[in-house]
Amino acid sequence: MRRSRRVRPGRGGWSLVVALFSGLGIAGVLLLWHWGPRDTAKSSGRAAPPSLAPEVAQRRLRRPVYDKPPLGRETEVGEMGRPARLELSKAEQDLQEESIQLHQINIFLSDRISLHRRLPERRNPLCKEKKYDYYHLPKTSVVIAFYNEAWSTLLRTVHSVLETSPDILLEEIILVDDYSDKGYKQYFFVNMHRIKEEPSAVVCPVIDVIDWNTFEFLGNAGEPQIGGFDWRLVFTWHIVPEREQQHRRSKTDVIRSPTMAGGLFAVNKNYFNYLGSYDTGMEVWGGENLEFSFRLKNRGMLNYCFDYNPPSEHEITGHKVILYPCHGMGQNQFFEYTSHNEIRYNTRQPEVCAAVDPGTDILKMYLCEDSIQNIPENQKFILREDGVLIHKQTQKCLQAESDVENGYPAPLLRPCSNSEYQKWFFIGRS
Repeated sequence: MRRSRRVRPGRGGWSLVVALFSGLGIAGVLLLWHWGPRDTAKSSGRAAPPSLAPEVAQRRLRRPVYDKPPLGRETEVGEMGRPARLELSKAEQDLQEESIQLHQINIFLSDRISLHRRLPERRNPLCKEKKYDYYHLPKTSVVIAFYNEAWSTLLRTVHSVLETSPDILLEEIILVDDYSDKGYKQYFFVNMHRIKEEPSAVVCPVIDVIDWNTFEFLGNAGEPQIGGFDWRLVFTWHIVPEREQQHRRSKTDVIRSPTMAGGLFAVNKNYFNYLGSYDTGMEVWGGENLEFSFRLKNRGMLNYCFDYNPPSEHEITGHKVILYPCHGMGQNQFFEYTSHNEIRYNTRQPEVCAAVDPGTDILKMYLCEDSIQNIPENQKFILREDGVLIHKQTQKCLQAESDVENGYPAPLLRPCSNSEYQKWFFIGRS
């Protein structure tokens, strides 16, 4: 029978984010983007303490639910992620082999490693320098699903969450026993700031490696990889392409990934339910990550295009550009980006170009200049390789905003932020 058990750190409140784990060790982030409904995470409503020095305040807010107990000896089995090898009798060797056959990992050794063992620091040093607004990040429910899991690895996972997650952010740990049938069964915080910034983002960690036999902590010191798949729809890892590397300004910036590993991710709870959560009809493990990735990319997805529909041919200038679902028919959605940095609407005569009036952030259409030398600065836009459109005069970026013009979304000038809502592309004519 399926059972679930909650481990609560002792506070009330709503959990806005669900983090799903089926393994240990997380650092860094991969990011899957989707143009979907914006369901902004609410403020936690927690009151800030009296004024403290920024370094002291950050240190206090990072405190976990509880600290690891004092270390007995540096030479304890597996301490600091070191490989462990035991001197075993013949009978003990048989028991060790039996545990490996049963769980595919060396549980005989795991049972002799501390539930609170310490691991070496493998994070990029820049990660530790980042500061977060803990009071306005969403709380997290950590869900650990397991089936016939060995007791020591399961408990070590729970302790690792409690000993590394900021107490102020951890709402609960939910253990889901997925129909275990063995008789011995008795019954996090992963970059939430990304979900606060983009509620429709699904955040995945870089997965560290632990040796199955010696329990050596191998970490993942190299560059993160992104998820992909081959023609057999088998999940595969790939190096980050150069165009994505150029998109990042720092080693701690997110990496966009088309797919994800299925057992380790964090997602806004409401958005996860909107997408339909995991498909309960999939009875075999191994395809849910790709299926969910495709659903994330396509479910409820609308492609929006620039749309200009002046009231008449005699009033073609001075009206706002809106965003409307792409219909593929051209006409009022046919715009061209020229070699002179103009966004031209030329399906009617005279031709008009996108511009922004001084002191405003609204995109309007005005007559284009015939002379290249006379193109006004407020009609020039720089299209970067990553799809960002920068208004040359103000150095602001065009961003898709919802419910701007009579209920329709529209492109507005906003400070450049590398948001997905600032990415545009032009489809070439065949």
